[in-house]
Amino acid sequence: LADEVAVMHQGKIIARGKPDALIAPWWTSFWSLPLRSVLRKLSNLSPETARVLLCHNVSDHAAGALHHFLTLGAFFSADAFVVHAESDRDRLARRIGNRPIAVLPHPVVDATVPPRDLARRELGITTPLVLFLGLVRRYKGVDVLLEAAPRIVRETGATIAVVGEVFPEARHLTRRWEHSSVRSSVLWCDEYVPEDEMWRWLAASDVVVLPYRYVSGSGIAARAIAARRPMAAAAVGGLAETVRPGVTGELFAPADPNALADAVARIIERGVGFYEPGLAGAAEQASWPRYVDGLLSFLGSLKADS
Repeated sequence: LADEVAVMHQGKIIARGKPDALIAPWWTSFWSLPLRSVLRKLSNLSPETARVLLCHNVSDHAAGALHHFLTLGAFFSADAFVVHAESDRDRLARRIGNRPIAVLPHPVVDATVPPRDLARRELGITTPLVLFLGLVRRYKGVDVLLEAAPRIVRETGATIAVVGEVFPEARHLTRRWEHSSVRSSVLWCDEYVPEDEMWRWLAASDVVVLPYRYVSGSGIAARAIAARRPMAAAAVGGLAETVRPGVTGELFAPADPNALADAVARIIERGVGFYEPGLAGAAEQASWPRYVDGLLSFLGSLKADS
């Protein structure tokens, strides 16, 4: 009851200012009930305020009937949506019908990336580096990377690094790494990775691997672009739109370890410099100023249509 009162109070505070729009981030059904309460209270007290969900994920990673039900409750309390990929727009439109949806690719930060030689020296890297970065969860396909690892190591001489906290749902992957025939060439860093450490790993890498089984937008892909590092990515969701073969990296068929190994080998053979012009162009197209301009334009269109 106390939580419900607090949520209602937040809705009243927001409504008091009569904003043109409220933008609320969305990534998991965990927040469905409080977010739905705020949006509905705002609708009653300030109906002229557009209620916009900025969806990092359209489908919850822990999908189930209850998650789906809770998600729809929040979605139907919103007036409009911002998503990261055309595939998300299509999926969302099928669920919520004819409501405004803007597609704005995940913005790329203007980051200060350490020099490559310094990063490699600090991390003790002396071979080509194939990097998986971020939380290790089932849907991210690290098992596919581990299956491809023997061939990658044999054909390219690369070191493979899996850098990020392993979720309980994916603990079995630690055992797979421990029993891998190329374990000595796979760095398994099961720990939280702060931002400065992320940039060090990215700077040291030759290719960033994104073997996801499904995904909306990817913050890791945006960081790879900011660091000017080519990506070997499964052709799913927003990755299929972000990664342009021969320009910002290479795509491969999802859940296919041989296709993953082919993509990694192609990137290592071509070298980081081959992709730098395309990555620089992608960083400009998805810069924060462009993202903000797109968002403001979308919000302006909502007000004009109201």
